[in-house]
Amino acid sequence: LLIGLGQVTYAFGDGAWFVLEALLGQDPYPSIADAGYLLSYPLYFAGLMRFPIRRRTGREVAVLVLDVAVVVASAFLVLWSAVLGQAVDAGVNDLSGALDIAYPLGDLVLVTGITAVMLGGVTIHQRPLRWLTAGFVIWVLADVLWNYVDETFVGGDWLDLVWLATLALIAIAADQQRTTVRAARTEGRAQRDALPKVNLLPYVAVLASYGVILRVVLTLPFYPLG
Repeated sequence: LLIGLGQVTYAFGDGAWFVLEALLGQDPYPSIADAGYLLSYPLYFAGLMRFPIRRRTGREVAVLVLDVAVVVASAFLVLWSAVLGQAVDAGVNDLSGALDIAYPLGDLVLVTGITAVMLGGVTIHQRPLRWLTAGFVIWVLADVLWNYVDETFVGGDWLDLVWLATLALIAIAADQQRTTVRAARTEGRAQRDALPKVNLLPYVAVLASYGVILRVVLTLPFYPLG
C-alpha cells in the first residue's frame, strides 16, 4: 500500500511535468511536479521498512546495523562525489538549489531502505522483492545521471527510458507479489527463503567507495602523497 501510494505521488509529478512542459510551454523544474516526486521517497522507504524480517539475536542486530551503515556511508560518498558535493558548493540560493540537494538525499533514504531489506533476511517470497529492489537501484542510478543532463533535459529524452524501466520493474514486482502470495503459504518455503546467506553487498559498497577515493586522489597534485 505504501509503495503504491508512492507510485501515485510519482504519477502526479509526471502528470504535472507533462502539463507544464508540453501543454503550457513552461519550465517544469522547479515546479509543483517536484512535490509529487519528493513525496514518493518517504513513502517508498516506509513501505520497504514494513517488510517482515527474520528474528535476530542482539549480536545479529548489531551486525545488520553495521552492514547497513557501511553500505549507506559508501553510497553517501558516491553520491557526494557525483552529485551532492557540487550542489552543496553551489549553495541554496533558490528553490532549484534546494531541490538539487533534496533529490540526492532522497536517493540516500531509498538506498537505506533497499539495503535494510536486502540484508535483513526477509521472510516472504523473494521473487517480488528482487524485482522491486532492481527497480529502485536503477531509479537511484537514473537520478544520478540526471545531474549530468539537467541543463539540456526535456521530456521524452533518453533518460526517460531509464525511469520507465524502473516503473516497469516495480509493476512486475507488484504482479509477482499478487501471484506468489498463495504459492508461498507454507512456512517451510518462507523459512528456506529466509535462511542467512553470505551477502556481498557491503563488500561491493566498500569497493565502490574506494573507487571514488581513488578518482579524487588521482586528480590531486602529487597524488601519491595525497
